Amino acid sequence: MQLALLGSDADTLAIARAVNRSPAHALIGVYQPPAQLAELRALLPPGGEWTDDWESLLHDDRIDAVIVGASDADAPRDDQLRKLVQSAKPLLVTHPACEAIIAFELDMIRQDTRSVLIPYRPWRWHPALMRLVESVAMGQAPAIGRLEQVTLDREMEDRHPRSVLNQLVRDAGVLHPLLGRIERVSAMGGDHGRQLTNLTVTLSGQDGRIARWTVHPAPAGSRARLTVIGTAGSCGLEMPQELQRWKSIDGVDDAERWDHWDPALAAITALERAIETDVDDPSWLEATRELEVVDGVEQSLRRGRTIELLDQRPQEEGTFKGVMAVGGCGLLLLTLMILIVGSVVEGLQLPRHRRAPDAAQNFAEEAAAETTTAESGYPLWLRLWPVYPFGLFLLLQLLRLVYPAAGGTPQGRRGTPNQAGG
Repeated sequence: MQLALLGSDADTLAIARAVNRSPAHALIGVYQPPAQLAELRALLPPGGEWTDDWESLLHDDRIDAVIVGASDADAPRDDQLRKLVQSAKPLLVTHPACEAIIAFELDMIRQDTRSVLIPYRPWRWHPALMRLVESVAMGQAPAIGRLEQVTLDREMEDRHPRSVLNQLVRDAGVLHPLLGRIERVSAMGGDHGRQLTNLTVTLSGQDGRIARWTVHPAPAGSRARLTVIGTAGSCGLEMPQELQRWKSIDGVDDAERWDHWDPALAAITALERAIETDVDDPSWLEATRELEVVDGVEQSLRRGRTIELLDQRPQEEGTFKGVMAVGGCGLLLLTLMILIVGSVVEGLQLPRHRRAPDAAQNFAEEAAAETTTAESGYPLWLRLWPVYPFGLFLLLQLLRLVYPAAGGTPQGRRGTPNQAGG
């Protein structure tokens, strides 16, 4: 595949190195790199694009996929991600790259354009974690019995609130396969969300499983300890910052098994497979659920109570129905209000001067004649004005035909399996 890089951070740099090592892939463009400039220039072959004009990515047919780095204050990614997904460019995005509400919006766009959108989550694909999850799920860990709770103690050097929440997003991906769907979150610690140096989060999953996530200072570098507790014992993982050095807590040092594992190359392979097979990859929705956990934590800190996470996937059809329902209610209330105000104004129209008693009879006859003339003077199309707002509302329902049916023909999906091979 021929790949382009939008933005740069530690994760995207690791992916660029993996592309450089692989003879099957090539880096042909770097766009808006805020850091790691010298090494990225060394990785970019002669003739490759180096520019801040990222919108040229949308129309460059040479590019098979785009690697998107994390956003920062100078380069927010929300609008860029929207346009790239709308253009059906296959994307490999560092995680977290945006807020949960933006991630759900991108998921809706992705469903319409049938584009490939994969988050880069190497910790979620780690062989050590997969082996632990499989042993617990298949009952191959009889020493611990039935799983009841999970703890993850995270040691961090940088405990700035945003860094803590970003790390919680990543660690939610570690806890999710052990808990199943996360249904409720509760958070304690910090100064009303301004300081999160002692944040503790409790997550409730399926079948009554509980997880506790806690942040600690890191005297010897950032690392974490995952403990799975069952009815008869416990097991877990030591998780240093370097992924290849993860090992089991039970004393079996199998870190050397992961030396051959290249998480960046594995992500590129997964991206290539998704492009070739045209299968709806669920990893973006999973990553969005992890972002939703952080939203729940922030709400829990503000409100001081447990927050329930709804298991709903926003879709274009549901959003359309909601907008139409609100619009219909608004039109109904507006029409009713105009009728009431018009009736009151019409009923309060009184004569300006008091007339003499002997002229009352003549005045009544004149007023009746004027009323009859006025009523007969309004054309029919004007007297039917209340019908027009509702007719407009009914016509708006036809906008639903603009959106493709679920499972329909992909719109704008570029490339074929032969082209995806680069």
